[in-house]
Amino acid sequence: MAFEIRDGVLIRYLPEDGGESAVTVPDGVTEIARNAFCDCRTLREIRLPEGLRVIRRSAFNSCFALREIHIPETVTEIEADAFYLCRSLSAVRLPMHLKHVGVNAFARTQWAQEYSGSCIVSGEWLLKYKGDAEYAVIPETVRFIADGAFANSGIRSVTFPPRLETIGERAFALCSRLEALRFPETLRQIGANAFYFCNHLNRIEFAGDVPQAGADAFLLHAKVHTISVRGRPFVPDCYYIERRWKDWLCFGVETVLSAGRNTFGHLDYVDPEKCRMALDFYRFHAVPQLRDAMKEGITAMWVSCMNAHRTDLLAQMADLPELFPQKEAERLLRLTIRYAEITGTLEPQMLIMRVMRAVSGEADDRMQL
Repeated sequence: MAFEIRDGVLIRYLPEDGGESAVTVPDGVTEIARNAFCDCRTLREIRLPEGLRVIRRSAFNSCFALREIHIPETVTEIEADAFYLCRSLSAVRLPMHLKHVGVNAFARTQWAQEYSGSCIVSGEWLLKYKGDAEYAVIPETVRFIADGAFANSGIRSVTFPPRLETIGERAFALCSRLEALRFPETLRQIGANAFYFCNHLNRIEFAGDVPQAGADAFLLHAKVHTISVRGRPFVPDCYYIERRWKDWLCFGVETVLSAGRNTFGHLDYVDPEKCRMALDFYRFHAVPQLRDAMKEGITAMWVSCMNAHRTDLLAQMADLPELFPQKEAERLLRLTIRYAEITGTLEPQMLIMRVMRAVSGEADDRMQL
């Protein structure tokens, strides 16, 4: 047998003529690369080394004869289709410190197809929902839901376990009949596109704090009428005074839950009302990812509100100095000085001076009026 190994990554397994039935991966390998053992149809057993951390996409795809594999406790990530179509694989035991399982990582294996329950579970991981009921109850032992676990299923509701911590990417994507969600207090992370195009979703409840979420974790529609966090409205009551704010509700959820790089920072102009909503949500829920997104885009937010003469919003931003990196505060000071020279309006300059004092701890000579 021969292996192509580079910097601890097993790039490719090179079998001898006729192939081998048993393989031992050398010590020192920390990663099995994409497709490394793909389509090795004579391989029946493989021994992986302690210290292995990552099994990449389709690493063992279509190893039809593979019957058993011991995944070391050091493995933290198993990507999509890693053991897809390993038709003879009869048992799976996942390591305790695993952090990510990709979609269909163990699909079309003997173990998955013969699994007796509606939820395929290994340890604390739910890998796939194979039931056809409208109401799914996830076992209480589950703490992690793998990527794509419920995608495209016909469930109308789901009961999450009390210790759930992570929902993977696209875990419930395209569950078009799903109507309501109640997340446990322990939930900490929701993957990208997790509830993408759940078109009939109308109620979302977070028993605990708003978790960190990936891009487009929720792509919501106007049917969503109730969103709550720890029993209180997700959207401040003031937004229900005008009917048009109902239409902004979905934007608000995306802004808070899926805020990330470039949510505001890639824009030259930010709608002041969008700034208003983001600021209200941040004060209301103190979501770290929203703070980071606004911090990255604070210049665009400030200038947009200043040009729109929304000093009320500038004052709200000034009350949150943690949103201002020092360099951006200095840049905004220069911009507001110029703005005052052109318009004669001093309030933005006075507000950014307040921010500068909070950020730097001292008043700059340029702050003197």
